[in-house]
Amino acid sequence: MTKKILAIGLACIALSSFGLTVGKKAPTVELSGKVGGMVDGTSFSTTNTIGKVATFFYVDPDEKKVNMEFEDRLKELAFSRDYYQPYAIINVAASKMPGFLVAYALKGKQKKFPDTIYIKDNKKVFVESWGLTDNSYDIVIADSKGVVLFAKSGKLSKDEMDSAIKIIKEQMKLMGDKK
Repeated sequence: MTKKILAIGLACIALSSFGLTVGKKAPTVELSGKVGGMVDGTSFSTTNTIGKVATFFYVDPDEKKVNMEFEDRLKELAFSRDYYQPYAIINVAASKMPGFLVAYALKGKQKKFPDTIYIKDNKKVFVESWGLTDNSYDIVIADSKGVVLFAKSGKLSKDEMDSAIKIIKEQMKLMGDKK
C-alpha cells in the first residue's frame, strides 16, 4: 500500500511541471507541413491516438538515451497493438544535430522499435500545448480516451518505471486484454 501511495505521489509531483493534469484529457495537438507530422510527411493529430492506451515519448534527440531502460522494458513486454500504441515524438527544434542526422537516427530507432509510431515536432508544439519540458525527455501515458494517467520529465526511477508499466497493464485489462 505504501508503495502505491508513493507512486501516486511521485506521479503528481512529476505532473506539477506540466500543463497536463492527471485525470484530465490532454489538449489536442496537430502537426502538419513545416510544423511537423509523421516521418513519412503526413499530418499527425493526437485525436488519432484515441482508442488505445498510448505512451508518448517526447524526446530531444540529444537526450535519446535517458530512458532507454524503460523503452527496452516496454519492448520486452510486447504489449498487444490491439490495445496499446507507443508514439515517439521527436523535438527536432531542440536538437543541436542537423535535420538530416535526426532523420538518420530515426531510421535506426524505427528498426529497433518497429511498432512505435514516429512523429516530428519541428516547432516545439508539444512544449507549448502540453507544457512539456523543452530539451528533455518526457513520458506521458494516456488511456484510450486521451485522459492523462502518468507524466514525467527526465529519467524515470525504477519505481516510476514499475508504476508506469502497472498503469499500462491495468488500462489494457480494462479494455479487455487477457494478459
